[in-house]
Amino acid sequence: MIDIRNKIINSYLDKNDISNNNLLKMASIINWIECYSEEITYLQEIFLKLSAKIPNLFESIKKIISSEQIEYEISNRNPEYIGIVNKVFFLSLDSILRIITSKPEIYDLSLDNVYELIKVNKEVLQTALKLEEVFKLRSKEVYSLQEILKLLTALYSNKLADVKNVKKIIEYFKEETIYLKNSSIKTLCSNLEDFYKTLEKMMGNLPKENDLDFYKLLSMILFEEFNKIPNEEFRKLILDKILKKNDLIKNSAQIINIIIDNGGIDCNPDSINENINNIKEEASPLFLTLNKTNNVFLEEVIIDIFERKIIKYFEIIPDLEESELKHLIKLCMGKIKKEKIKLE
Repeated sequence: MIDIRNKIINSYLDKNDISNNNLLKMASIINWIECYSEEITYLQEIFLKLSAKIPNLFESIKKIISSEQIEYEISNRNPEYIGIVNKVFFLSLDSILRIITSKPEIYDLSLDNVYELIKVNKEVLQTALKLEEVFKLRSKEVYSLQEILKLLTALYSNKLADVKNVKKIIEYFKEETIYLKNSSIKTLCSNLEDFYKTLEKMMGNLPKENDLDFYKLLSMILFEEFNKIPNEEFRKLILDKILKKNDLIKNSAQIINIIIDNGGIDCNPDSINENINNIKEEASPLFLTLNKTNNVFLEEVIIDIFERKIIKYFEIIPDLEESELKHLIKLCMGKIKKEKIKLE
């Protein structure tokens, strides 16, 4: 971590034409360690837990960092100046997590030992989420680890776990990482198609007496993928998958709500009058797909989302009498339904 931090400081000093001397760098490193001692301890905890289970962990992490397999995002949501603090934690965390999310070979163990590694991975995730919360790292590896653990827990709970199935799941995330790095969106989509079929074959036909709600689990995985990868073509594939299965539609309100929000639907009183026009004029493929899909289950989900938005809108106006509030809500819902009929 100190080496990574040193490189970041050197880069920052050179870029901003600040005197680059050893005393300044030493003071910066000492100050950084003092300020972030708790967060550094979190990383140490993760490393120590995994190093007890995974041979040559340090060498593997070092290789990932030195070969620049991890890319730190600089964007509007991640301005460059934040990287002075965040980048070292992002690179350190993601390089560690990459080992357990993208290396199927580390799961070449007995089933009991795989189970023990999964238990450690769950502890690692909780610590990683603390770092995610502090720094808002937007780590794709954290998303992937959450997905992996949900899937592996379902395998074990339904007596479907074997090393082959575990490695199939890890293989998907390994391939996804490669395709994201290479910006191979079509291959990325193809990889998701194959993974979807694999999960259906693996868990989609369990007897009814099993506790697993497969489509609820699948909707959670698709939600994580939707959040993790903002590419529109990839997200369109996810939405298409959802709209083909009523059981997925019922469990995908979060994704549908994100699409509606991105279409300019706002609860703020200053912009509420623009919402109907936004619905008519929004041109994104995801929004248009929702608008054109004729499905009773989808309509129920969308109506429920709008009801919540309307209630939230009126909660912003605290002086209305309850009877007047109920009357206005009915009027709004009636208008939405009329507009929907016009659009159809």
